[in-house]
Amino acid sequence: MWFAAGAGPEGESAVALASATELEAPPVVSASLDTPAPTQEPQRAEPPPLPPPPTEVAPARPVDPRIVLVGEVRGQDGSPLTGKLRVSRSNTRIGGAGVRAWIGDLESASVAEVHTLHAAVLNADYSVAAVGGADERGRFRIDLTELLLTQPSSLVIKLEREGLLPVEFEWPLALDAARWGLVEVYEIRAELIVPARCEVVGRIVAPPEPEVRIHPRPPPSVAIFEWVDGGPQVAASSSASCDRSSGDFRVQLECDRDYVLVALLEGFRPWTRRLDRRDFVDLGRVVLERGESIAGRARVAGEPVSGAVRARFKNASAGEYTQCCIAGRWLVWTGAGFEWESQGVVSSADGRFEVSGLAPASYTLELGSMQNAYASAASLIDVVAPSGSVELGPRVCRVELQVFDEGALAAGRTLEISEVGRTGTIIGTHRTDANGVATLWVDPARSTSVALAPLSDGREARPKSPHRIECAAPGAALSMRVDF
Repeated sequence: MWFAAGAGPEGESAVALASATELEAPPVVSASLDTPAPTQEPQRAEPPPLPPPPTEVAPARPVDPRIVLVGEVRGQDGSPLTGKLRVSRSNTRIGGAGVRAWIGDLESASVAEVHTLHAAVLNADYSVAAVGGADERGRFRIDLTELLLTQPSSLVIKLEREGLLPVEFEWPLALDAARWGLVEVYEIRAELIVPARCEVVGRIVAPPEPEVRIHPRPPPSVAIFEWVDGGPQVAASSSASCDRSSGDFRVQLECDRDYVLVALLEGFRPWTRRLDRRDFVDLGRVVLERGESIAGRARVAGEPVSGAVRARFKNASAGEYTQCCIAGRWLVWTGAGFEWESQGVVSSADGRFEVSGLAPASYTLELGSMQNAYASAASLIDVVAPSGSVELGPRVCRVELQVFDEGALAAGRTLEISEVGRTGTIIGTHRTDANGVATLWVDPARSTSVALAPLSDGREARPKSPHRIECAAPGAALSMRVDF
């Protein structure tokens, strides 16, 4: 029996421990004291096998991920701005090097980064656009999913604010196709910086009317053209109607450009003012002038006629002039200011007319669109304004057509009229009256023919051969029966 000897309490403890061990130990095989007891090799415990690694489950791709544009609109001073936003996709594709943000790249900060966009002149197409608005804190959130941003392209944004010029922004971006669809919503963030604006104010009024008008005259308007390379641009940058009662207007422009302003009112000569770069312009009270006028009487074959008399600025298309357009009306920049490209009136029943609002310059008079008759506009004479005794007598002849269709009077039927002259072909239409009669004023210098146009009730018309009109000489009058 193995035991440990010791003195005092420690020896007793050792003996007690040995005795306790002896009671539980199995019997020991006796052996010689010189022969050591056999020892057992310790057994190695094999580690349990490791469990297989968990299978990585790829996140489910949303069926229709959304793209949302989030951001703020601010002025150059940091103040928030409100307005309506239109966002579209440019048709111009860009290369990968030009892309400023990749939508869907989860390992990139480009999506979370706020991109600062500055104004640019784009004139982009916004016919297909996502629409939203910036609130009073300048913040906006617009869903762009329907724009189908599948190819690298530029996102174009237009900010519209009442009374101000629209501002455009451009942002080249693309999808990261490898990571696209890992989340349900992709947010791209932008800050739109709007350039500072300068204000132009004024009051445009017309002089008192010499007589009471049956129809009130519309209020004046102003148009502003950007001034580039010593002249105005063709299209107006901005326009505004003056207040009907006071004539006041207020327009905001970009401060870093030069402009030319023109005040307009039908029947009055345009008023022009150059606007240099500055913070604020107050034009004060501007009274429009009637300008010069051309007056006279229109007669055809000795009879007074009611028709459209138009005075055109002579040689307006010459290289020395610039033609500019505002709301469908054309102006001529003469180098000193704007003038009307043309002004027109309708002569009274006794043929009298007066065209006002003209410059002291040469004009070409035209007469056309006569009442209850067909007449193509004819250039008649050159007149220098002012002039008060012009006799308009176009060298045309009167033709009265009695029209029959398959033996019956062709009442209320449309005629197609073709006139071929030295300057080309003029095509117009006219209708017969309740008696099947159509009155035409035609130029003997032109070859004129008429044909019956298709029926207006939708039924298919049989082909009708054109009939040629033989007008002998200017001032003649003839009547013809035309059977189709």
